[in-house]
Parts: sequence; C-alpha cells; structure tokens
Amino acid sequence: MALVSHHGVYNQRCKHANGGRSAPGWRLSQPQPAQPRRHRHVVSAARSPQQPAPLPPRVSCGEEGGAPLHIRAAELRDYWPAADLHTRVFCPEAESDRSKALSMRVDRIIALQINDRISREGGGNSVLLLAFNGEAPGSAEERTAAEAAFAAAAQAAQTPGSVTHLSTAFPNPMWWLARPLGPGVRAGMGVAAESVGLVGVAAVDSFCDLVPPRELDPRRDGAFGLYRRDGYAYVSNVAVLPAARRRGVARQLMAAAEALAAEWGCKAVGLHCNTKKTAPWALYRSLGYRDSGVVEPWIMPYLQGRPPDRCSFLVKRVPLQPQPQPQPEAGAGGAGRTEGSGPAGLR
Repeated sequence: MALVSHHGVYNQRCKHANGGRSAPGWRLSQPQPAQPRRHRHVVSAARSPQQPAPLPPRVSCGEEGGAPLHIRAAELRDYWPAADLHTRVFCPEAESDRSKALSMRVDRIIALQINDRISREGGGNSVLLLAFNGEAPGSAEERTAAEAAFAAAAQAAQTPGSVTHLSTAFPNPMWWLARPLGPGVRAGMGVAAESVGLVGVAAVDSFCDLVPPRELDPRRDGAFGLYRRDGYAYVSNVAVLPAARRRGVARQLMAAAEALAAEWGCKAVGLHCNTKKTAPWALYRSLGYRDSGVVEPWIMPYLQGRPPDRCSFLVKRVPLQPQPQPQPEAGAGGAGRTEGSGPAGLR
C-alpha cells in the first residue's frame, strides 16, 4: 500500500495552468533570513545540475537499523526518475501498458514544468523533495562519482537494447511524448529511480489553492461566501518505493517539508488523506497532524476520493521561526554593551 493518498493533485494544476498558482522555491543549504508571516519568498526550485541544493544529511530511524538517507530539492534532470517513482507507486497497474506508463510520467513532468514557469512569474513557493539512499556527496570525488552514475543511467536509457531504453523515433510513443519536455529534463529521460538511489518523493507548496476555504459568517464577517485562506503550506504526492518502506523515508520527507514551511513563514502545513488509507493516516497523525473535519468537495475528485469515500484535510501548526535580533553597535567607552553582557552575563 502506498504511503500517500493525494494522487492527481498535479493533474488539477496542469489543467488550470493558465490561471493556476504553482511555483517552486527553496534553498535550505543556504539559509535565508526568517520571513514574517504571510510573506511570499519566491525562488525557483528547478535547478540545473551545476546548482544542486542539498539538505543536510538525515539518518532514517526505521526498523532496519537507521540506513542513511539524504534529502534535497529536485533538479530538472531529476524530473524523470521522480515521475518514474511516482507513477510506479500510485499506478502500478499502468506498468503493463507501455504507452500509458510513459504518458503518465510525461504528464507528471509537464505539471512540474508548469510550476517552474509560474514560479518564474512570481506565483508562490513550491518544491519537489527527493530522498536518496546513502549520505549526501560531500567531497569532490563523491560528487564526481554521483555525476558519473547519473550519466551512466541516462546513457543506458538512450542505448538501444538496454532494459531502460526509450526510443524517440517514430512510431515509438516517446516520439511525441518527449516533445513537451524541456532540454534540462531530457537529460534524465528514461532514468529509473533505483538506478540513481532515489527512494522517495514529496511535493510542498504555499499556493493555498487546495487548502479548504473559510466560509464567511454574515453575523461575524458581514458577508456571505467563501474566503481563500493563506499562510498554509500544502504537502502532496508523497511516495516511497515499496523496497524502501519502514525506514522512516516518509517521515524524513515530511520533516523537510515542515522545515520549508517554517522558512517560508507559513503558519501551518496541510494535506489531504483518505481515512481508509490506514498506513498514511497513521503516519500523519503520529506526526502531529489533526483532522480538521473538512473533506474535499465533490468537485475535487483528483484528490483520490469519490463520494462517500472522500479525503479529509489534515493540518499541523508550524512553530514560529525566531526573528533575528538587531546587533548593538559598538561605541566608545563601551556604549554598545548590553545588560548581561561580559563575564557576569555568561549563561
């Protein structure tokens, strides 16, 4: 059973691309000053291979003894292996139909590219988080080895006769499916998730387009209707390969998503989950997410729910980031000295 319950969110964003609100952003490896609440800090998360943005290495704490993991934001070339993992987790039955399997991967990638474009237009924050086996490459030699491994996987996918070969020649379906993919994305076309050590993915954004709106009370608000909420980070499309489950991968991804929410100045993190999906429901509740009592409406079937079997909105408050304190200016005669400074003020 997949650890997730929000397949199809990217399809809705793709359909509403012209008026949608999607945008990658995030660079935790270079911390930004704390942002005030409701402030939009927009940076593109789709980076070239020359501009990786790794998170600090994290160690999983699952049942298999704490195998090392590292999490980072996706680069353009990572889109295909991420879509490969996502499709296999959410729609394993599609793998028997080659054309359908390929089209679903391309559909996912197109949605990510739409997010990139809207990000460049200042639409908000969004990032695709990736979890990899092993520690993050630290030395120049390790980074070179990682680059070589990815290049070898990409080369195999482009070599006729290889298991992962994807032909872009007519009449192969990739002849037309590959056309919407950008040059940076094509560098990783056909790369399987396992071949680069990818074991988990998660998407997080601050658009609030999938956060349930607040209903206006005429006695309290003086108006009828619905009011769009802001200040929320929304997590979706969390997926972990079956072979990598029970290792804390999803927990690590959720922790990284919550760290992003705090960096963006969000007041809460929300997600949709079906109560019948017992594994993800138990995971999110154990992480402190509470059921808001709001279910997705019938017009949002892409949240993997059909009446009466619909998804509930879970929410968790994000701790406020401490605001940086202004440093006193040093002056003559110790004018910059503050109360409690010096040896007597040591803690």
